[in-house]
Amino acid sequence: MARIVHALSMLNGTVLAEEDRMAHGHFADQVTPAGNGTITAIAAGTAGAGYQTIPTVAFSVPASGAKNTGSGAAATAVMGVVAVPTIASAGSGGTNGAVTLTGTTGSGTKFQLTGTIAGGVLTAISAISVAGAYTAMPSSLTAEPVTGGSLTGCTVNLSAAMGVVSYTVGTPGSNYPVGFVTASLSGGTPTTPAVPGAVTVTSAAGASSAMDVALLLPAKYVVQATPAFDGTVWASGKTQAGFILNFSPRLAATTLAASTVDFTIDA
Repeated sequence: MARIVHALSMLNGTVLAEEDRMAHGHFADQVTPAGNGTITAIAAGTAGAGYQTIPTVAFSVPASGAKNTGSGAAATAVMGVVAVPTIASAGSGGTNGAVTLTGTTGSGTKFQLTGTIAGGVLTAISAISVAGAYTAMPSSLTAEPVTGGSLTGCTVNLSAAMGVVSYTVGTPGSNYPVGFVTASLSGGTPTTPAVPGAVTVTSAAGASSAMDVALLLPAKYVVQATPAFDGTVWASGKTQAGFILNFSPRLAATTLAASTVDFTIDA
């Protein structure tokens, strides 16, 4: 319900003309983001398939506004066998029956497959028992040597089988906004590209944050804000389309948690 202003006094120094209309807005308990921080993890997401080399991981934040921050983080994709390989060479001298096949080249945890030997040769690969975790790909994707079941000369074709099974964050970076960072992949020439999962950002002690406020506003206005947390808040980047509210903890040792702020706009 609108309130009627019964009296209006113009202070000395105002830029408002007598016929201008005063505007006032009060916005209570607006949710504020946690303090900026470091990238600590990337969820697995979807693995993709058919990777020939390890793809490159990149991080991004929205291109404009208060969330355009964060730098220095680096991560790598960890590869594994995500689709059942085909037989490249059936080998010889194997013990008939069920067999567990283990990869032999590349760096990291080696893949394992279950299969069948008949007539001393590998006749089928039925499933993946261990996807593996490779930080360097197997040396020959078309003919990866495997061991198991006393087979000699047995190789499998991994050309369509390799995907991204996890991610390792090597450098956490700094000043990344909580809840707004995404990861993407490039390279690797996959048949089906992998899609990284959610990026975890952990707030750092003493780090600030900011939020965009989008409103239809007059050319000149004043913003006053009161935070619910132990810290300070101020407005910047004021335009008729909105402004940025900036938040900072009062103490350098304090980690800024998600909270609320009250702000008013007068014009």
